[in-house]
Amino acid sequence: MGRVTGLLLFFSIIISGCGNSPMDDHSDVSHYNYDLGFVKAKHDASLSMLEFIAIFQQRQKDTSFFFSVKAEFTEGNLSEHMWVEVVNIKDKTIRGILGNQPQMLRKIQLGEQVKLHISEVEDWMIYDMKRDTVLGAHLIRAMGREHLLH
Repeated sequence: MGRVTGLLLFFSIIISGCGNSPMDDHSDVSHYNYDLGFVKAKHDASLSMLEFIAIFQQRQKDTSFFFSVKAEFTEGNLSEHMWVEVVNIKDKTIRGILGNQPQMLRKIQLGEQVKLHISEVEDWMIYDMKRDTVLGAHLIRAMGREHLLH
C-alpha cells in the first residue's frame, strides 16, 4: 500500500470513527461530553499522551506512520471535535493539518494548518501502515467502533 493510499485509509478511519460534533449523529455520540465512556477514554488518552509524543519523536520521519490528535475547536458558542494530522511537536505545542471539514465552524477549513497545546488533546491515534495497526483511538474504541480500526 502506498503512502497516499495509507493516508486516505487513515483519514477515512478518522472521519468515520468519530463525528466532528457531538450533535452530528443521533446515537450515543449525542451525549459526547456526558457519557462516562467518553470521559474515561479522554482521561486514558490524556494519561498516555507521553507515549504518543515518544513514538512521534522516534517515528516522525518514517512515512509508514500517521499521527493524529483530536481536539475541540470553537467559534463563539459553536464547537466541533476534529482530528489533526500531527506535523510537529515542540515543547507542549502541536502543529498539524486539520483532517476534518468543519460542519459549523467557518474560520478554519480542512487541510488548514493549526496549532494546539497538548492539554487540548482529547484523543490520539497512530496508524502503522506496515503492520496495519492502530494505537490509541480511545474515543473510537469507547463508542464501540473498533471494527473501523481493522
